[in-house]
Amino acid sequence: METNGNQGSELFLGTTDEQALSLRTNNINRLVISATGDEITPGTTDLTNLGSPSLNFGDIFTSKQLFLGNSPFVSNHNGTSLGANAGNIANNSKNINIGNAAGGLSTSLNALFIGDSAGFSSIGKGNHLVGCKSGKGITTGYGNTALGLNTLYHTTTGSLNAAIGYGSLQNNIEGIQNVGVGSYTLEKNTTGNNNTAVGHFALGRNTTAAENSAFGFQALLHNSTGTNNTSVGSNTLNSNTTGTRNNALGAISLYSNISGFDNNAFGYSALNLNTSNYNNAFGNYALSSNTIGSYNSAFGHNALKSNISGSSNCAFGIESLFLLSEGKENTAVGYKTLYNSTTSGNTAIGAYSQTSSTTAVNNVSVGYNTLLTNTTGSHNTAIGQEAMKLNTIGIENTAVGGWALYNNTEGNTNNAYGLSALFKNTTGAFNCAFGANALYNNISGSANIAIGNHSLYNNTTGRSTVSIGYNALQANTTGIGNTAIGDQALNATTTSEYNVGIGMNSGVANVTGSYNTLIGANTNTSAKNLINATAIGYGAIVNANDKIRLGNTGVSVIEGQVAFTASSDARLKENITPLSSSDFIMKLKPVQYTLKQGDGRTNFGFIAQDIEALIGTNNCILTIGGDSERTLGLRYTDFIAPMVKFMQEQQQTIDGLTKENSELKARLEAIEAKVNALLEK
Repeated sequence: METNGNQGSELFLGTTDEQALSLRTNNINRLVISATGDEITPGTTDLTNLGSPSLNFGDIFTSKQLFLGNSPFVSNHNGTSLGANAGNIANNSKNINIGNAAGGLSTSLNALFIGDSAGFSSIGKGNHLVGCKSGKGITTGYGNTALGLNTLYHTTTGSLNAAIGYGSLQNNIEGIQNVGVGSYTLEKNTTGNNNTAVGHFALGRNTTAAENSAFGFQALLHNSTGTNNTSVGSNTLNSNTTGTRNNALGAISLYSNISGFDNNAFGYSALNLNTSNYNNAFGNYALSSNTIGSYNSAFGHNALKSNISGSSNCAFGIESLFLLSEGKENTAVGYKTLYNSTTSGNTAIGAYSQTSSTTAVNNVSVGYNTLLTNTTGSHNTAIGQEAMKLNTIGIENTAVGGWALYNNTEGNTNNAYGLSALFKNTTGAFNCAFGANALYNNISGSANIAIGNHSLYNNTTGRSTVSIGYNALQANTTGIGNTAIGDQALNATTTSEYNVGIGMNSGVANVTGSYNTLIGANTNTSAKNLINATAIGYGAIVNANDKIRLGNTGVSVIEGQVAFTASSDARLKENITPLSSSDFIMKLKPVQYTLKQGDGRTNFGFIAQDIEALIGTNNCILTIGGDSERTLGLRYTDFIAPMVKFMQEQQQTIDGLTKENSELKARLEAIEAKVNALLEK
């Protein structure tokens, strides 16, 4: 229809020029629509009621209200209602109600209700509910935020919850301070508090459990009463129902956990099958097969991947303890450490350490490639880069130092301390090497002790040898039963046996000689092959087989508390014959002399060359040195027997002469008596 000021023939209500449209009653502006149509301004009552049935404007209305729809709210302040029965109860102030029956029976304050029946019964203040039937059942609950169909649908007294997504927290009744972001998050929650769920179906089956956090698709989906769990990633802790204090980060980590508690899983599929307690897994597939094993810690991709029931294991490094299934109390630190192990009580630290070990137990290895090829050898300790690298079945060995016992394969009960100590040992057993390169070349020699750098360096098959000191017995190869103590002691000995060298440089001249004893610094043999020679005292040099040398050339006194005792039992002797020595004694040439290297004092004795000329060499009274100069010596005690015999013979002569003299004296006295008798006549 047309009115004054308008032009045109069509029926309409409005203007055709740039004038605003005013709606009046009783000639009073009730609503003004601007000429551009983008502003609708209330009239003098600041109230617009567009709905059916219309209401009487009067004292029952306050200011600044907007009504659009059937049965708009009454006696409210500073609010907006759009929709049939939206905000239908008095004393509903500072609220926004949009949608059919939104806030229909609500008497709350500072609320936002958008959607069919959103916040329908709300009494508590500060609820913001957006979505069809969002928060429909809320009564005294306050401070809730919901966005999505049926969010917080059954909540009555629950407060301070946030639900975003279709069906999020829809069954929550009294639960407070929960956060659900994603469709069906915390869908079954009723009284659980302080839960956070982000992702489709996250914590979807949670009912009364509290203080859980789930981030990811179906994270903690089946949790019902488990508390204090944290789940980040798709399907993390998916099967958990009553387990508590678990942490899962990474898709399907701790997926199968039901009641296990105090587990930590970080990485894709970490602890995927776990149902037990106190496990820690950091890395993709770490402990992914574990079911009932407890007290395990795995750090690194595939660490402890195959473990099922093993407990108290620690694996730090990619694929460490990879194949372990039932073993316990193992520690593996480093790439592929203990990769093949299936047993218990092993400790491996360093890349590839014990990577081939299968059924071995109670081994300790620290360092790159330590015990690398060990398979069944047990009770071994290897510390240092590639220590015991090639060991396979050897047991009870200890190697400390880079490359110590490097080549050992089957040797048992060896101890190597020092860089490359017992480096080439393969089957030798019961050896002890202390010092860099000690027993370096030993292969199968056993029961050797080498202390000092390069000690017994070249020993290969020699056994039961003791070497203490730098380069001691350094050249020994196959010799057995030798003992060398001191720097360079017996350092040239090769294949001989049962030598003893004590003191720096003792026995350095010996090469093939055996049964020699050299005690004192610089004690030595005069030849390389003496047998059963002994030198005692600083610088003492023995020059013959079966000889003992006491002291060097500077010794002037050999003293003892008692006389030296020589064995003289008849049972030790044969070819016993009476001694005749008068000619020998009479031919002796006693002399006095001073030693060229002595103290200058006069000595009494004999010259050995004179004795040799007298009796030859087939007599022990004369000793002949094995040195190049054929130094001679005398056993002065052997002069006693011929002297005694000479004295006996001399005494027999004296006794005969005495008897003869007595007889002559008696005859003389008889003659004198007869002469005197004749004279007296």
